[in-house]
Amino acid sequence: MINSIQSDIQKFTETSSMELYLSLALSTCHLTQEDSERLSLLSQQDGPVNAHVLEREYGYFIKLQAADPDVVMNTEARTLNNIDGMSDAFNQIMAWATGNRIGLIEFDRDANQIPLFETFEW
Repeated sequence: MINSIQSDIQKFTETSSMELYLSLALSTCHLTQEDSERLSLLSQQDGPVNAHVLEREYGYFIKLQAADPDVVMNTEARTLNNIDGMSDAFNQIMAWATGNRIGLIEFDRDANQIPLFETFEW
């Protein structure tokens, strides 16, 4: 399904000057408490990674770097958006999203829990 949506987006962007990308909404229960605290800190600091993290009242938006569409999604390409110091569970989400060419992740307390990803209670 994601490939079909990506194909439609690609066709649209080839005939338009707009940039479109997929976003993924996940519950904040997929974050460890330490991940949440680190994202909060990153959102307040200047720097190349930090500019991609926006904190909101009930979670975060994280803008992902796009992998070149012609690049085969090998392990190195999938780790493009991993953040040092974050949990393995968080970076697995980032790698999955990168591999599926997701452009934005929204972590929100009211978003769905996805069985594919680990959950945490804190």
